[in-house]
Amino acid sequence: MNNYINYEAQASTIQIEDITSDKDNASILRRLKRNDPDLTELRLTRVHLASDDGDYCPDSAHELGWFGYYIGKNTTVRELCLRSSVVEGFSTAIEPFCRGLRKNTSIKEIVFVDFAGGEHFQLLGSFFRNNELAVIELELDTCDLGADGCRLLTSAICECKGTLEHVAICNESHHEDIYGGQLANLLVALSMHPHLITLQLSGSIIGRNECKTLATVLRCTTTKLHTLNLDRSNIGNTGMNDVGAAVANSKLLRNL
Repeated sequence: MNNYINYEAQASTIQIEDITSDKDNASILRRLKRNDPDLTELRLTRVHLASDDGDYCPDSAHELGWFGYYIGKNTTVRELCLRSSVVEGFSTAIEPFCRGLRKNTSIKEIVFVDFAGGEHFQLLGSFFRNNELAVIELELDTCDLGADGCRLLTSAICECKGTLEHVAICNESHHEDIYGGQLANLLVALSMHPHLITLQLSGSIIGRNECKTLATVLRCTTTKLHTLNLDRSNIGNTGMNDVGAAVANSKLLRNL
């Protein structure tokens, strides 16, 4: 069951009831299977976090693997939110889940919530490398990347076949360096996406070198940026002057 070909071979005969006994999960799988046009948002979470009919709460690795298969076939879902508790709880299903996910061509926004460390961001890299119609909006909510995670995220952004237009990294513990000293490299990776419209780095520690890099990116590559959000970020006066000078020369930047 860990091989994607097995899912394909069994898809015509397996019953939804053989995948999940949860009626809400079964409903979502059926809607995915028939490409329900009203199913545009999905959140992969745990049962105790479920809030509405867009929350899918797998009870087993078996179920998560099939969820990946069906979302890979789906053409209506536009936004997918992944919580770390699901990924950590069913680690044996990550490979088949990723294999299915990267077949998807409809998802335009992917959100990571409460991820820590680096290994889980290999999922993002795999998706970007293999999806011809890659995500245009990427959000990381309360994720402690660390150096390894930031390197993997940077690599994924570099390998993205599409063009990112919206990137938001929101850190609630803004006294910590969630980037492990790798923010400058991440900013350089974002310079490869000249159609970037929104960049949010809220609650971040942004040192002088990172500010210089950000200023260069603003001046030279992300010239279509409309919104730059550095809310609650720890930036020194010198760094702010560097960024401010780049912002002042922007013709399209409207929100700061």
